[in-house]
Amino acid sequence: MNLADAVDSFTDWSFPWTFRKRVRAKLVSNSEDAALFEALVVEASRFEHWNASDLADGCKIAHTATKEKFPGVDDRVIGPIVRATSYDWK
Repeated sequence: MNLADAVDSFTDWSFPWTFRKRVRAKLVSNSEDAALFEALVVEASRFEHWNASDLADGCKIAHTATKEKFPGVDDRVIGPIVRATSYDWK
């Protein structure tokens, strides 16, 4: 499965803490996309993106910074990664 499909397959936002584990499980046979996923998660999780007092601002900052670092990655992939990461910063 490719990265976009793995991210799109996650629909259980009642349990956002399971996002990374479920996406990783879908990418087991695709090491290139698995590595890209990990790099995206690391970038989206950087402290400097989330030290704003407003969570919505943090989401915008993290999304923009991740997109700038990975311009070839579609927003439909970055968005859910940032969304899942935001739950770590609530």
